[in-house]
Amino acid sequence: YQDSEKNIWIATDRGGLQKLSNGKFQTTKMSTTINAIAQDLYRGVTWLAGDNGLFCYKNGQFIENDLTQLCKNVRIRHVSVTSEGAVLVSTYEKLGQLKYNLDGTLESWTTENGLVGSRVRVAEQFSNGDIYVGTTSGLSIISPDGTITNITKNEEIQNDYIMCIHEDKDGSVWVGTDGGGINRFNPLSYEFTHYPSTKKAKVVSIAPYSKEELAISIHADRIWLFNKINGNLRPLNIKDEEVNYKIAYSGTNITLHKETGGSMLLISSMVRRLNPNTLTCSKITIADGKNSSGNILIIGQTTQGLWLHDSSSIYLLADGESQMHRITTCDNYKINSGHIGPDGIMWL
Repeated sequence: YQDSEKNIWIATDRGGLQKLSNGKFQTTKMSTTINAIAQDLYRGVTWLAGDNGLFCYKNGQFIENDLTQLCKNVRIRHVSVTSEGAVLVSTYEKLGQLKYNLDGTLESWTTENGLVGSRVRVAEQFSNGDIYVGTTSGLSIISPDGTITNITKNEEIQNDYIMCIHEDKDGSVWVGTDGGGINRFNPLSYEFTHYPSTKKAKVVSIAPYSKEELAISIHADRIWLFNKINGNLRPLNIKDEEVNYKIAYSGTNITLHKETGGSMLLISSMVRRLNPNTLTCSKITIADGKNSSGNILIIGQTTQGLWLHDSSSIYLLADGESQMHRITTCDNYKINSGHIGPDGIMWL
């Protein structure tokens, strides 16, 4: 990210934190891989989720607290900060899901006190205050009063391995699974609905498409349009052989991103803009004419446009433009993930 003094900060794969100031790098050594970054405006710190612990960074140095001590030598898959200032920490080990509140109190959910599984892949807090915890063993829904509802393939959901979660505008929650297709949960009635049309599908991404349909990306298959009313699927017949081949045979996932103008971006090692009316794709090229380094991933959206990254570069795609611009390159380090905080600061 770029700070208020125009310094550029980079988090790397076992290369530590790098600060580029006046053309010179300053290094804060770290021996671990960073999986996720979350900026915490409530405490004035930045949280780093690593393969061997949770790290708290402030004013150029790492600081210890109760939460970092608890997570020492634990693999942390995800970290985020809720609108109330609570820190959600998802672990891939016995600690399960943690919630560190502003008053310093800690809440913990594991298999011993109700969580469906110990390996947490994704955790999101939605508009009604519930925390949805997706694990490799099923879905846990933690209500504000602490009540936990578990859903597994032995009950309602079609597969225990949760791949993605999406909250619809009407409050419905759509869950993509590895081999069990797409599933819909109604938070008001607590009814869970699955759809035979997507049975056995590995749903890797869900995005809004229209009022009645979702676009879903199915691994090693294609992009489908899912009717939220009747549960039917219809193929998104993209008129681009290269894109269709990439989806079916490349073995890589396609990330879907709905643009404000109604078009949809299809993102993998290439970027295409899909016109929903003609179902044709236009190429999004890199302005300098060079290729990307592996798959391209989304960092976040700002007023400047959509920020993306590959393993070594950061790109900016302005709204409506057909070229993305390579903003900076870090040849000696690998970029794993990115995050834009509520104040517009970018962390990598």
